[in-house]
Amino acid sequence: MSTPAETQQEAAAPGRLLLLSNRLP
Repeated sequence: MSTPAETQQEAAAPGRLLLLSNRLP
């Protein structure tokens, strides 16, 4: 079973990748 912290990190990961990709030219 994943802990709430792990679930939050997994849910936030895609958003972080999108932010990084948006910064690229």
